[in-house]
Amino acid sequence: MFNLNEMQKEAIGLKFIMSQLHSYSPYGKEEIKKITCFVPGSEQELEKELDNIGRILKFKDDNPQHIERIVQCLTQFKNIWGIIKKIPDSTLNEVELFEIKGFLLDFAVFFETYENKDYNVDLWGIQFAEMTEALKILDPTSGGVAPFHIDSVYSQTLAQIRQEKFKIERKIEFLEPDKKEEKERLLEQRRLLASQEEDEELIVMQEITNNLRLYLDVFARNMVAIGKLDLVLQKAYLADCYNATRPKIGKNNISIVDVENPYIAHFLAQKGKKMTKISARFDQGVTMITGANMGGKSVALKTIVLNAVLFQMGFFVFAKSAVLPLFHDICLISEDMQDVEKGLSTFGAEIFYFNGIINKIRKSFMLLAIDEFARGTNPKEGAGIVNAIATFLSAQNAISIMTTHYDGVVQPNFGHYQVAGLTAFSANGIEQFREKAKTGLDFITEHMDYSLVQVNHNTEIPKDAVNICRIIELDEEVLKLIEGNIE
Repeated sequence: MFNLNEMQKEAIGLKFIMSQLHSYSPYGKEEIKKITCFVPGSEQELEKELDNIGRILKFKDDNPQHIERIVQCLTQFKNIWGIIKKIPDSTLNEVELFEIKGFLLDFAVFFETYENKDYNVDLWGIQFAEMTEALKILDPTSGGVAPFHIDSVYSQTLAQIRQEKFKIERKIEFLEPDKKEEKERLLEQRRLLASQEEDEELIVMQEITNNLRLYLDVFARNMVAIGKLDLVLQKAYLADCYNATRPKIGKNNISIVDVENPYIAHFLAQKGKKMTKISARFDQGVTMITGANMGGKSVALKTIVLNAVLFQMGFFVFAKSAVLPLFHDICLISEDMQDVEKGLSTFGAEIFYFNGIINKIRKSFMLLAIDEFARGTNPKEGAGIVNAIATFLSAQNAISIMTTHYDGVVQPNFGHYQVAGLTAFSANGIEQFREKAKTGLDFITEHMDYSLVQVNHNTEIPKDAVNICRIIELDEEVLKLIEGNIE
């Protein structure tokens, strides 16, 4: 899925979100596994997918009991894909025919529930075909019970063979012990009849399988449709759970208001804290997010990437409002690089990865997120590298977002946001916080403002690290040396 490795999917919270999807049917589970992304050119299809989520949410509010009945029907289905795939080239056995009959009986109940004229769900791309005739093949007497047996209704010859076999079994049961020759003769007759019974059963199963072949496409379409319905239900319930919003499809910019990351919010909530929602606009070209270390730049970047990916997967996004375009690719360059495990340094992995996407970024419309590039180099060299890469990206057909704590890398044609940081700790107000800060570093993080503030290209990065040294009353001699080197 795009250029995100497994570590990055976990880091941005994508794995957490996907773990929240609990399919009701095995077909929904398969759809979740193979979920694909919409790409430029498929905007209409994405709109229809978002329409479906919106319709489910409205239907759930208007008809909660009926949606519960549909869900209950979905939970009854078993996965018969393996059996259906055998039909073209094999003869199904009695157990397999039993499984298909069970599916068809469950589908009949589901179809009647879903197609109820009093409750019109009307989802795009999700239609079901009635399978009454297919069910008659396995339930010719319309008994409507799950067990399946090959009996006289399928073959009069089979019924006669079984009747004869039963008579002989009764004779054997009541035969006197001393009549051994008679018993052996009867057993031989039974063996012959049993063989004939197996042959006739095979003929019947071949005939039933042949008849079911006529409905292969209907089986496949219905099972896929069940999976798609299940997936849309999961998307809708996820949106409802997190109060997500239907995004609008834009062209060349990302505009988000009060966006958040449920994965990060989940862990903060365990500590009794809340995630700061962020708002920003990112145009084609480069936007820099600056701020001191521990200032929330990485969190902001990963939150943006997560919501962009989910948008392209056809989900509602975790924001008050959002406008996003469809990208050919979404790439994240961060410390979560697999190549580090292969022996490369962090910087080496970053350069290797970036070099690999240069041609792609020249030819396609991409979202490229770069988190603290060149953090492992000396500041002067690192700032120069970041500046050069940003200059290159500013001329590409892409939306590039870069976080950095380096000064002097933002150019006039770049967008520029800054993490607000320790705004409460102004130079004249530090004294009042010192006593409270002695209780621990949690007090400092509680007063860190992680919101994004749009600033000029020449706005300097706040010296929050120095402020923290002042708040916790670092040794005066050391503090003066720090201040002298920085100011």
